[in-house]
Amino acid sequence: MIKILAIDANKDNLITLGAIIRDSFPDAVFVTALSGKKGIEFAILENPDIILLDIIMPDMDGFEICRKLKLDKQTCNIPVVFLTAINEDKEKRIRAIKVGAEAFLHKPIDEAELIAQLGAMLKIKQFINQRLNENERLSQLVAERTHELEQSHTETLKLIDELKAENEKYRNKEKELRDSEELFRKIFEDHAAIKLIIDPDTENIIDANRAAETFYGWTKEQLKQMRIQEINTFSPGEVMQSIERAKMNKQNYFEFSHRLADGSIRDVEVFSSSIQVNRKLLIHSIVHDVSDRKRAEQEIKQEMSRFESLYRINQFSANNIQQLLDFALEEAISLTKSKIGYIFFYDENKREFNLNTWSKEVMHQCSVMEPQTVYELDKTGIWGEAVRQRKSIMINDFEAPNCLKMGIPEGHAQLHKFLTIPVFSSEKIVAVVGVANKQDDYNNIDIIQLSLMMDAVWKSVLRQKSEDDIAASEARLKRAELASSSGNWELHLDSQTIYTSEGARMIYGLDSNQIDYSIIKSIALSEYRPSLNEAMKSLIEENLPYDIEFKIKTVDTGIIKNIHSIATFDKERRTVFGVIQDITERKRSEDAVRESENKFRTLFTQMSEGFALHELVYDDTHKAVDYKIIDINPAFEKQVGIQAENAKGVLATQLYGSTPAPYLDIYAKVAETGEPHFFQTYFPPLDRHFQISVFSPNPGYFATTFVDITERMRNEETLKENEAHLRELVATKDKFFSIIAHDLKSPFNSILGLSNLLVEQIQEKNFDGIEEYARIIQKSSTTVFNLLMNLLEWARSQTGRMEFSREYIELGSLINEVIELSNESAHQKSITIIKELPRNLLVFADKAMINTILRNLISNAIKFTYPGGQIIVSAEKKLDELKISISDNGIGIKKEAIGKLFRIDENNIRMGTQNEIGTGLGLILCKEFIEKHRGKIWVESEIGKGSKFYFTIPKNGER
Repeated sequence: MIKILAIDANKDNLITLGAIIRDSFPDAVFVTALSGKKGIEFAILENPDIILLDIIMPDMDGFEICRKLKLDKQTCNIPVVFLTAINEDKEKRIRAIKVGAEAFLHKPIDEAELIAQLGAMLKIKQFINQRLNENERLSQLVAERTHELEQSHTETLKLIDELKAENEKYRNKEKELRDSEELFRKIFEDHAAIKLIIDPDTENIIDANRAAETFYGWTKEQLKQMRIQEINTFSPGEVMQSIERAKMNKQNYFEFSHRLADGSIRDVEVFSSSIQVNRKLLIHSIVHDVSDRKRAEQEIKQEMSRFESLYRINQFSANNIQQLLDFALEEAISLTKSKIGYIFFYDENKREFNLNTWSKEVMHQCSVMEPQTVYELDKTGIWGEAVRQRKSIMINDFEAPNCLKMGIPEGHAQLHKFLTIPVFSSEKIVAVVGVANKQDDYNNIDIIQLSLMMDAVWKSVLRQKSEDDIAASEARLKRAELASSSGNWELHLDSQTIYTSEGARMIYGLDSNQIDYSIIKSIALSEYRPSLNEAMKSLIEENLPYDIEFKIKTVDTGIIKNIHSIATFDKERRTVFGVIQDITERKRSEDAVRESENKFRTLFTQMSEGFALHELVYDDTHKAVDYKIIDINPAFEKQVGIQAENAKGVLATQLYGSTPAPYLDIYAKVAETGEPHFFQTYFPPLDRHFQISVFSPNPGYFATTFVDITERMRNEETLKENEAHLRELVATKDKFFSIIAHDLKSPFNSILGLSNLLVEQIQEKNFDGIEEYARIIQKSSTTVFNLLMNLLEWARSQTGRMEFSREYIELGSLINEVIELSNESAHQKSITIIKELPRNLLVFADKAMINTILRNLISNAIKFTYPGGQIIVSAEKKLDELKISISDNGIGIKKEAIGKLFRIDENNIRMGTQNEIGTGLGLILCKEFIEKHRGKIWVESEIGKGSKFYFTIPKNGER
């Protein structure tokens, strides 16, 4: 529909113009404006095809109106025809052209001239519209293609940046792991404790620190060539059992004896724990040399046993007791300078003492020798109770009349002090040695001296042990205490006095061996005092074990120490006997072990790889049929999305809903052979890709460490797709450039050269060869035309601008049309085209695309067939498709070149039998069009015998 705008201040002129236009253009829309302002508004609003403009206007002249219209983007392309009554004004015409007018008419208007001008303007407008549409289409095409390339490039750059970031993250993680490994290696090497790393599967020592080299006497390299059994004197079974328990972290403390390089044997404590290193389960052992402590503890036990024997003489036979008591009595009389000595035999049934004298001096002085009851001496009962409690006692105010009744000489009537010492056989009191003297003789003797006398008596009683032996035993006890950082103590409840050995004094930082018990309690740190009091109370009142660890602050230096103490309670003597040991260094070692273990445990629990320990499940024939999860780490929960409480102990078939259990064959082989395995896989139940490492810590068990590589796989796939797309785009660009620069240019050079030569010869009236020139020009023109057609169709296909419109077509008729158009080319080479077509080849397809496919394949067959050759076009009806073939007996195709025929990124340029140029673009276009129809294309060829191209098209357009 045509739309014309007329701008004129004279209404009569507008009516005249309207009448002329309606007569000549009945369907046209005629719009009028009486002023320049309205005219510009209507031009923008109506977008007319032509504007008729008068020069003389009331508000602005026609030149100003035209200038504004041409400056506006919406109206600049509308043709403007000036109408004026000014006749033959050359200056006005020039001015009209300068402001952009397309034509200039004089009034009165010549109807024929006006109609002719309007027709010309309509063609100009049509041309302008076509140009604008084409420019817009090309701009949009370029913009879309540029956007696609930019988007692809942006996505590729983004992906590359993401991969770089991912690589940087992995490099940082690797550096952290290397730094952590270096730190742990330094801690391991420089640690004062003896450290060994053991492979639980082979029992080989795979690493040792410098302290281990110093202790064992072997170099690290020598140790790393040894098995733990070679240095352990325990049975292989016990060692293996300890390793198995350490692997499962069920027990981390063991006692062994280790052999050193010089052949000596040392007692050791071994703290062991399992660690994961590079997905390998290893045993980390810390060894403490406790030989000196063991010997010291043994000597302490022996000495304590010897000291205990000071209170018992059950090791002596009955025949020796009388002799021992006689000697003890003589020693007591000698030490106290007493003139009277007694031995009282205690009758357990009568609970009474019988008097007898054994001293020779007493025998001469006493007239009464028969034993008499003496329990009257103990009227208060203090004596008997003290004796039963195994205490020595000094009895004051000894009554002389009672003594006289017992036959004591008269001269001893003033005796009033009596020292008694009990003697035991097993658990029974058998006798009491007693000495009595005047008060004057005891004036300078205090209780401590009397206790020393008692010790001297017992040393005499046990004369088999000389004083030198006892001193040596005490020295050994002292050395043992110092070597083991231990000491002994006795707490006497009645006096609340505690006696300490030299080892105990050194531990506590004391300068005296006898102090008040409250001082010892204050040495303990305040937070441990309640538990110490409770333990002591439980020992005394309920005889519960006293075995406690606590911390003290030493008296002399204020150093904090870790202490371990054990004790027993002698109820009859109301004395607590105890041993203390300074375990500060051991605690430090344990803390170091615990810290090292925690670091490894932290590394394990915070590792980014998922970890799971599994146990195989067997049927009655011992065939692995399933497996269950024993333990998992947090990374497993995060990556798999299954919580530990829902996974532990559950069968894999139930957990993953898969039968058989996922990767059962691989896992069973690893668990049964011990050979580790590494693989990547896609796991359908989780729709994720994993990288899995499998090893077996024990027969029937396997552990997996895995990393979720789904994003990496997707990124790699995207990168590959983008890379392939970019290669295809580059190949497309190269192919375009190649065709434009060479394949399109060469035929034009031939056409231009021959046409120039043809013109020159015709001008010179020389007609020789012009027919040949014309034939070559025609051939080159045909080549260029076909190439241009392929380029245009391929460009439309690549940009998605080619409309894919299918319809039912009779393929036989279409083949005949294409062959008819190709006959001229075949005739020039004397090539025969034979058709073998059945009737009614009806197919649902895009006619233009099938035409292009047939044209290219038949054209190629003519190009590569020798003159006088033969081409056969045949078709075969299948159940749901048509199969078409074009065969020739031409030059053929090399086998290695067949795979490159349909690829844009390969150079497939070949020359025909008469040097015809082939770009390979036609075959690529054929492949794309056939694949749009969901068909297939392929070729069979042999060098020197020709080629046969096949393609299929579904009959109903679906496959």
